[in-house]
Amino acid sequence: MSVGNRSFRNIKYNAKNKARFNFNEITNVKMDFGNRSGSEKSNIIPAGGINRSNPPTVTVFGSPGASFEVSLTETKLVEITDGGFPKSGGYTAPSDIVKNAGKIPNMPDGIVTIPASGKYTFKLPSIEKLTITSGWKEFEIVFKARNRTVIRDTASREYSNLKYGEAENAVLTNTLYQYTPSRITTSATIGDGWDWVPNYNISNISDFGNIGSKNIGRPYLKTKKMTSIADSKKNIKFELRVFKTGTFSFTNKVKAVYLLDGETVSHYVVDSSVFEASVEDNDDIVILPKLRVHIGNGLSDTDSRYATVIGRLQYVQFGKRTQDYNIDLTKIFNHA
Repeated sequence: MSVGNRSFRNIKYNAKNKARFNFNEITNVKMDFGNRSGSEKSNIIPAGGINRSNPPTVTVFGSPGASFEVSLTETKLVEITDGGFPKSGGYTAPSDIVKNAGKIPNMPDGIVTIPASGKYTFKLPSIEKLTITSGWKEFEIVFKARNRTVIRDTASREYSNLKYGEAENAVLTNTLYQYTPSRITTSATIGDGWDWVPNYNISNISDFGNIGSKNIGRPYLKTKKMTSIADSKKNIKFELRVFKTGTFSFTNKVKAVYLLDGETVSHYVVDSSVFEASVEDNDDIVILPKLRVHIGNGLSDTDSRYATVIGRLQYVQFGKRTQDYNIDLTKIFNHA
């Protein structure tokens, strides 16, 4: 686009150039996924998909006359092939990454112009239910500025990429995700030959996010919104005990807690560093207070063939994927 011999491409937006070249501007883009059942954020598509009866909307705000093109494309499928994080061990890393590069139909066609109201709203098309057991899909909704239109930085979000920001050929790409339901699970690492004391096994801690066979957890869901689940299930106390012939002792991670005289040991504790999360940058929130640890079969026993751990797990928010917290008892106890 040019006037005389002067090209508008890559002309940076500012107040002087807006008046000189008669720029229009896109100032904001809002998606309402976060107001829909099954979605906790504005860029998360519900696992159940989008149906025609009540689709989410996208609203583009800007000056009347601002023009753009928009497209929605499915870009990636990531399937976790073992279906999750079994208590008995680790998990398989994400695999089967597929670049579908398929444009989704029924989006606004051609160049769209913002009317006198200063906003243009359109409905998103149907998107299929996520059928894989564990994993996610990624989509990109792309807005391309057209006809002397710029996209302001104010339209960008944490999930956005604004290319040629505030220049006439700006491109705003918002990444959308569709995740399978998520849970929070626990597992444990114990030493060779160590046995669980009956009823004090890590398997006695239930996965969080399941009601019967139904998984009701979803990414970024805060547990305080789960009013059908008792608070006692969101903040649980657990006790683990192991046995092996010989003698258990503490590692150097264990610290003594003293009575007021500063000399008499009240009990022993270890911090949450003995837990390891299976998925990094998962955005789940679990509060792990210090654990009370003891040599003996429960706090009232001193048999050194046994070791005991008592703690709490407070579930605050589900992550993007099922998260497993593994407690490594070999970081707490030595055995000889």
